[in-house]
Amino acid sequence: MSVKNQTLIKESGHSCVEMSQDYVECKFSFLTPDWEGTDRTAVFKNAKTGNMYEVMLEDDGCIMPWEVLTANGNVNISVYGTKGTYRITTTIVSISVGKTLFNGTKGKEPTLTVYEQILSRLHKKADNISIDEDGFLQLMSEECPVGNRIRLPSEGTMGREIELRNSGKEIQWRYTDSNDWKVLITTEELLGDNLGFNVREDGHLIVTIG
Repeated sequence: MSVKNQTLIKESGHSCVEMSQDYVECKFSFLTPDWEGTDRTAVFKNAKTGNMYEVMLEDDGCIMPWEVLTANGNVNISVYGTKGTYRITTTIVSISVGKTLFNGTKGKEPTLTVYEQILSRLHKKADNISIDEDGFLQLMSEECPVGNRIRLPSEGTMGREIELRNSGKEIQWRYTDSNDWKVLITTEELLGDNLGFNVREDGHLIVTIG
């Protein structure tokens, strides 16, 4: 689907089948600059059941919530974007939902609310650093890896220290005896422009929001 200003445009032939789960992917192409820098969310509503869910977009796409596919008919879709107090919304398009003979279970765990989706993304933020026995440095978040690994010098050259900085758009690293800064991860990947990133003298990585 394409988005031009506030108009959502459906490509011809789009349809899906009831009872589908973790299958129907929605991709959006934002064609006009009024969407730049916004956090984008898709809204889905089953016209028959009234079930309505919002899903935050990642790479301008998302999986359609299974709850809106529990009955045939139509699913209405729109998109909105926010940036501070700025909000832009679109018109609605309808996707046909066909019948199926499948009569099994009607879903899995409930789709997360937008608030729960935000919390899930925040949990992916870096809050620690690890260095494994093979000499790789990795940003960590609640013991899960975040971003790219850094290959530290091999034995014989160990002792070269590294430093980290926030360029405003990227978390960068370099050896202290080098002028070449390399990208570890973008701040956009770490969620939003309000990210604070510091490395204390005791080696702790501190991430703040807001």
